[in-house]
Amino acid sequence: MGSLPSTVGEGLPNLVELYLGRNNLTGPIPGSISNASSLISLDLGGNWLTGLVPNSLGELKFLEFLNIAINAFTSESSDMSFLTSLTNCMRLKIMWAADNLLTGYLPDSIGNFSSSLEQIDMSNCGIKGSIPKEIGNISNLAFLYMDNNEVTGSIPTTIKGLKNLQQLSLLGNRLSGPIPDDICHLFSLGELTLSKNKLYGPVPACLGNVTSLRYLRLDSNELNSSIPLTIGGLRNLLTFTLFSNFFSGVIPQK
Repeated sequence: MGSLPSTVGEGLPNLVELYLGRNNLTGPIPGSISNASSLISLDLGGNWLTGLVPNSLGELKFLEFLNIAINAFTSESSDMSFLTSLTNCMRLKIMWAADNLLTGYLPDSIGNFSSSLEQIDMSNCGIKGSIPKEIGNISNLAFLYMDNNEVTGSIPTTIKGLKNLQQLSLLGNRLSGPIPDDICHLFSLGELTLSKNKLYGPVPACLGNVTSLRYLRLDSNELNSSIPLTIGGLRNLLTFTLFSNFFSGVIPQK
């Protein structure tokens, strides 16, 4: 094992790609990383890196791909201020931060991410608190994964603003309240996974209008009422899980 050199980034103003993933690197991300001011891709995933996720990452103005997943990073503050700093990266398309020790709250500033952002994976990070309503501002987001955290509250109705969303997975949190009808406005959605939460109420009948759905996982909640007949019209559906709820009535026919 070895650590990242404290001078990484210095003297490399023209470096555009830095791939150090899946090694045995330890220690923090040096602050000097921001000196590699032309970086487009930064991959540090799958190491043993620790310490704070530095706000200086937000100084990488050309950054499009950031992978810090599968490490032991912590956050500089309870509101994960590094996320706020990353909103300055106006070209950022992919942010993978899953499997870390962030244990903070999603800041409202998450809604300031540029419309270039397409993927967020923050699963298995110990994230607390609610999903900010501002998340609906990330208009081109296509993939949002926040599995196995400690997220509470309801699914914000502003989710309908994510018109290009293809996969939404919030499995294994503490979400409560009903599934909002606003999800039915996501006509590109191929996967909706809300398993292992505390959601209650009926399944929105309007989900039958989201004909792109292939994977619909709503098991292990507190949902009730009957299964909407409209679900039977989802011709592309491959997986549909409702076990461990409180449904009654008949199974819809195709």
